[in-house]
Amino acid sequence: MTATLPTFPETGLGTELAVVLPAYNEAKNLPTLLDRIGRALGDSGRPYRIIVVDDGSTDDTAATADWAGNSLPVEVLRHDKNRGLGAALRTGLIEAIRHSDFVITMDADDSHDPAIISHMIERAEVGYDVVIASRFEYGGAEIGVAGHRKFMSHGASALLKRVAPLKGVQDYSSGFRVYRTDLLKRLVVHYGEDALVTESGFACMVELLLKTSLHGGRVSEVPLILRYDRKKSPSKMRILRTVTRYGTVVRSHRQERSRRLRIQPLKLRLAESSEAENGEIGQRMLSVVVAGIGLILAAPLMAIIALLVKSSSRGPVLYTQTRVGIDRRGNNNLHNHRRKVDQGGLPFKIYKFRTMIQTEGKTTEQVWASPDDPRVTRVGRILRKYRLDELPQLINVLRGDMNIVGPRPEQPDIFQDLRVKVSNYQVRQRVRPGITGWAQINAHYDQSLDDVRRKVSFDLEYISRRSLAEDLKILLRTVPVVVLQRGAW
Repeated sequence: MTATLPTFPETGLGTELAVVLPAYNEAKNLPTLLDRIGRALGDSGRPYRIIVVDDGSTDDTAATADWAGNSLPVEVLRHDKNRGLGAALRTGLIEAIRHSDFVITMDADDSHDPAIISHMIERAEVGYDVVIASRFEYGGAEIGVAGHRKFMSHGASALLKRVAPLKGVQDYSSGFRVYRTDLLKRLVVHYGEDALVTESGFACMVELLLKTSLHGGRVSEVPLILRYDRKKSPSKMRILRTVTRYGTVVRSHRQERSRRLRIQPLKLRLAESSEAENGEIGQRMLSVVVAGIGLILAAPLMAIIALLVKSSSRGPVLYTQTRVGIDRRGNNNLHNHRRKVDQGGLPFKIYKFRTMIQTEGKTTEQVWASPDDPRVTRVGRILRKYRLDELPQLINVLRGDMNIVGPRPEQPDIFQDLRVKVSNYQVRQRVRPGITGWAQINAHYDQSLDDVRRKVSFDLEYISRRSLAEDLKILLRTVPVVVLQRGAW
């Protein structure tokens, strides 16, 4: 719904800059950051002001900012309680655009270098509406960032570039930006002050960026060296929540874009990608996060398993086998003309730790595995008992072959046989296969057609109600199933 634009006084001061600092419990970081901003902008000769939004801090954030106001043009806006980064950012932006030509947003934790503001303003003055200080631009870097956080941020950025590509953007989540005020005013006209930013957490940065793109914003990036080693307080970002909220933001962006183009959302989704169906974006992000964290945490254990497998029997450490994956033709994927033979889905190589003896020659017969298979080695029996042989499949998840949660992928020959004998078996291929799933935690190894039919009923039940919440529930229920050695993988 379009809102009436409030009255925004003209600056009358030439090019005025407003720096917006959303701050929650940043009393330790603010003094250094404010001093650095003052030196960087003071040398520029441009009129500027610093707007600190104290988001209900429980420390001396507001008092620290007030004290800095004795020597710097600092204004302090206060929230009576903590409302989240998005609300603090919105408060600062609404105030900033009333008297400014350019608005700079920065994190208040002293991890951003104000010295590059002048370079960012130069970019904005040649016609760019948004200039992002990017870790991923050539010359950018991250110092002091924990390995798992770096992995997650790079993974989330790659996924966002795929599901919501924006020209000139690599770093979707960076909070260090320059906005042209006239673009922000257009956003206020369209969304209203209260809905300029609706996300409360760190996903607000992605939300605002996508909104600027819908209104013709031209974006450029300059390199940023992110200095997490300067932070004197712990990070407040909840990684899992933030990444899952990205999915909600992207879905809203696509829906609004479809309305603006006068195209029904369903038609747009089918034309672009199956990823947006039934919350697939959020589920895919969850899978990437869990797989990335899982590989980091399990790396020492996987190294030990590799040594045990190698030393206990002849053959490779990893075992690969062709499995049938998602059937994108059922989702109107445009690339399926490359698949000449209908195999029921996209074939892929699944990775597992080898648990069986290496036999002379290779058999082409594809058969079901069983818990007491005589081909299983002593080490392999332990790995299978606790599902540790499945750990390499986290790589399949990151490659996009699988999700963490979904129906188990079957071998091609067995698949061809079962889709003839079992009703609705092909429907399982409408979603990515998974490491765990509703069928895996409720049934046992397939040893007969009746077992398959029972598991297919669980798979179809999952597909009918699948969601991010459902995946989280299945993940939680997988833990006791593995510990108590039940279920089927």
